Parts: sequence; structure tokens; C-alpha cells
Amino acid sequence: MERDAAIHALLDAELARREAPPMSFRAFQEDARFCDLCLSPLIAAIADASCGVVPTTIDEEACQRHFGCTLDELPRAAARTVVVRAGGRGGKTSRLMAPKALHAAWTVPLPTLGPGEHGYALLIAPDLSLARQTFSFVRGYVEASPELSAALVGEPTKEELTLRRPDGQLVTVRCVAASRGGKGGRGKTL
Repeated sequence: MERDAAIHALLDAELARREAPPMSFRAFQEDARFCDLCLSPLIAAIADASCGVVPTTIDEEACQRHFGCTLDELPRAAARTVVVRAGGRGGKTSRLMAPKALHAAWTVPLPTLGPGEHGYALLIAPDLSLARQTFSFVRGYVEASPELSAALVGEPTKEELTLRRPDGQLVTVRCVAASRGGKGGRGKTL
């Protein structure tokens, strides 16, 4: 009887995990199990707005100044493309790009992966040295995270690392230099 109850509890927990919506980008950034970041109000607002969530960390005046619209006018759906225009040292790479690559690698559903196939989160920049700059933040977050470091498959290199997600799928975060025709991203599930 006790064994049956334990089995049912495990099955219920697995079902709840499968039915739970993926962790939001902002929650992933702030969660101590993952990036453990203390976000500025504007970075938190960008993270929320990119996912179609009304920001709660800025007021109407700040929204108008930074987004060019009111809070009510922000999109209510997650965006596939987000453009951030900001000065140097504003957190675009360390607080947005690197955590988003990890968030996507960890949470995006990959129903079309075939046996033995990896998913990819590509860090594409005009040249490899710029992509490696972003990757250094990715690697730092993974190494500092109890959950992500336990999910590492093999040793990270200067240009890539692979994670085994909770669903068992493998995702590689890789640096790629931009090329004519997008050659670096072809033939991969992104």
C-alpha cells in the first residue's frame, strides 16, 4: 500500500512537471538555481515585455521614455525578435543575451528532435571573438549554477557547451560567426 502511494506520488509529480508552463525568462534570470541575477528595473522590464508580460518594475514615464509607448500599448505576446538599443555596459550581453541563450536551451520545447539529434542555441556575432564574449557569460552562469552545472555533458570548450535538460534532450550552446546565407545555423534545430 505504501509502495503504491509512493509510485502514485512520483507519477503525479512527473505529470505536474510536464504540464507546468516553462519557467519565464525573468524568473530564470533571477532564480538562484540558474543565473541568480539581481536585475535593474529596466532590464527586468525588457525581459518581461519580450515575453508579452506587462512590466511591473517601471512606471508609465519610464515606459514611454524607453519603449516609446505606454504600458498598455506594449505587446501581449512573446516576441521572436527583440531589439535593444543601449549604450555600453548596459547589460545587453551579460543580463539579456547570455541568459536568454541559456533560458532557450533549457526551456524551449523540442518535439521534432530525432534520436541522437541535439538542439542548438547559437550565439551569432559578426566575428567569433564577439560571440565568445557572450559565451563567457553563458559558461560563467552554467559553472555557478548548481542545476546547470550538474546538467553539463562533457567539458565546455571556448566556443560551446552541451546541457542535458530535465526532459533528457541535449542542447548545445555554440558560438558562430555570422556568414553569408546563415551557413552556421543551417541543418540544426534551433
